[in-house]
Amino acid sequence: MIESGPIRVLVVDDSLLVRELLANILNKTPGMTVVGTARDGAEGFEMTQKLKPNVVTMDIEMPNMDGYQAIELIMAYQPTPILVVTGANIRDGKDITFKVLEIGALDLMEKPTHAWGDELKAKEIELVEKISLLSKVKVIRHVKGKVKAKKPKPAPSTHKEELIPVAIASSTGGPNALKTILSDLTDGSHAGIVAVQHMSPGFLRGLTEWLDSNCSMRVKEAKRGDRITPDSVFVAPSGLHMVVEKEGIIRLTDDPPFRGHRPSGNVLLKSVAESFGPLAIGIILTGMGDDGALGIKAIKDHGGRTIAQDEETSVVFGMPKAAIDLGAVDTVLPLDKISNELKKIIY
Repeated sequence: MIESGPIRVLVVDDSLLVRELLANILNKTPGMTVVGTARDGAEGFEMTQKLKPNVVTMDIEMPNMDGYQAIELIMAYQPTPILVVTGANIRDGKDITFKVLEIGALDLMEKPTHAWGDELKAKEIELVEKISLLSKVKVIRHVKGKVKAKKPKPAPSTHKEELIPVAIASSTGGPNALKTILSDLTDGSHAGIVAVQHMSPGFLRGLTEWLDSNCSMRVKEAKRGDRITPDSVFVAPSGLHMVVEKEGIIRLTDDPPFRGHRPSGNVLLKSVAESFGPLAIGIILTGMGDDGALGIKAIKDHGGRTIAQDEETSVVFGMPKAAIDLGAVDTVLPLDKISNELKKIIY
C-alpha cells in the first residue's frame, strides 16, 4: 500500500522536451508530484532504488539502457508500478512494446507531444488517470517469462455446430490476463472467443500480434463480416462496438459509447447472450470500473456459464467485483485456474 500524501512519480525518457512536458502535466495535477527525471534506463533504475516512487513512467527506445532492460531490473530489485509512455513502433503497425507487459509493466500509452495540438488535453487526462490508478496497485517481483516458439497454426474449423462462444471483457492488466488464459488453450477446442480489451488508441494491432505469437489459437483484430469459429480469437477494434449475431457473424458499429466505453464489454457480452443463449460462456477479467457486468448477467440470465477473475490475482478488481456484486458470476477463480475451468467445457 502507498503512503498517504501525493503520488510520487519518476519520469524516464531520453528527450528533455518529453521529460519537461510530463513533469509539467503531473506537477500541476493536485495530489501528484514528480520526484525525479531520468535520461535513460540505467539512470531510471538507479533513481527508482534511491527515490522509491509510487509510479515510474518509462520510455522504450533510449541510449545506454533501453526501457526493456530497465523494467526487468526495476521489477527484479525494486518492484514498482510502471506505465510505459512511448512512441516506439506504434504508427507503423509493427508495435513490439507488448513484451513490456511480460516483464512486469502494468500499462502503456502513446506519448503526448506538442504536435498533438487539441488532442494534448485528452492525453494529459489519460496520463493522470493511468498514474492515479496504477499508484494503487500492489506489484510483486517479476521474472521475465519464456516466450513460446511460434509454430504454424491450423486453419480454424468451419463447423458451426461445434462452436462454443466465449466472450471476455478486460481492461487494466487485461493483456497479460488474456495471454495467460489463451496461451494455455491448445488446438482442437470448440471455443470461438471474442474479447473487448480497453486500450489506448494505437496499441490494438500490437496486442493482437503479441497474443497471436504466444497462443496456438489464431488471434486477430475483428473486421466486419468475420465469423467466429472454433480455435479463433477476435478482439474488438479501437473505437467500435463489436456485436456477434446469430450464425457467429461479427458486426462492428460506431454507436455512441455505452456507459463510457466503445468498444463496450457490456455490448459484446449481451449480444453473445442473445445470439447463443445457454451455449455462451462469459468471462470478466481484471479492470477498472464496471464494464461487462450487465453483459455477463445477460449471459447468466440466458442460461450460459459465467466466470470472474478473483481479487488476489486481479491488477484492478473493479470489473470482476461489479459482476460478482450483481449476482452475475457462477465461478470466481484465480487467473491461472480459469483456463482449466474453460477446458472442462470447450474440449
